[in-house]
Amino acid sequence: MGFEIINTLKREKGLTNAQLAALSGVTLSTIDKITAGFNTNPKLDTLQALCRVLGCTLDDFSDAPYQSAKKAPSLPDEALKVARDYNGLDSHGKSMTRLVISEEQKRMDEEATAETAPPPSNIIPFSPRQKTSHGGIVTIEVYEEPSAAGTGNYVSDAPASHMEQYPEENIHTQADFGVIISGRSMEPKYPDKSVVFVKSTQVVEPEEIGIFLLDGQTYIKQLQVDQDTGEVFLHSLNPEFSDIEVLPSAEFRPLGKVLGGYDPATRQTIWK
Repeated sequence: MGFEIINTLKREKGLTNAQLAALSGVTLSTIDKITAGFNTNPKLDTLQALCRVLGCTLDDFSDAPYQSAKKAPSLPDEALKVARDYNGLDSHGKSMTRLVISEEQKRMDEEATAETAPPPSNIIPFSPRQKTSHGGIVTIEVYEEPSAAGTGNYVSDAPASHMEQYPEENIHTQADFGVIISGRSMEPKYPDKSVVFVKSTQVVEPEEIGIFLLDGQTYIKQLQVDQDTGEVFLHSLNPEFSDIEVLPSAEFRPLGKVLGGYDPATRQTIWK
């Protein structure tokens, strides 16, 4: 059975479930269920991730005897050293390691399929016009399609935008564009209808606030990562709103890091 093969290969390589999770990007809870025999039908992408680490192929999980299964090249010594070093990290270090591996695997998968994949739909093309500064006034592009501080807004292929002007001292120097906010889940810091100033990046660290794409919808939320399980959540500052769990199968990526904002209702600048 599948779990017996995984356990056998795991023992051969001297890996613990936690180390296997760190190297594969599969959550520790999922691996615990598979190796205990509770999950007998894991997802295909889960098996593929485990195969990459354990040096086997999907053929190994057929009904054929384990001894006749074809093996892929085993892990290099460097990868095994990384797995052993993982055990010496604290809970935060382990969480960050799992997150980095998961994000890097997504990046490589995206690059591998980029040439054959159809053009992505309903993803905001955050490629703003160059902001300018003159005479103490900054002109910056603001996207009119709001990023939801609530249940999420579906994004369009070509969101409307316009150029706005702000005093230079009210905008972070690294801000690339602005986005109008819809909803109350990030209050009191970012009220409904306020404008947030965003640095365009696909790297948002845990506890930072960013603009995120999740299954075709955009959100402004605080990124949180469970240090023990590696689970990812989009957190609302307003306690009236529940957090949103980012499932491993979800289409998820940061679109930018929020550096501050402006509330037109109060004419107040909001700093990070």
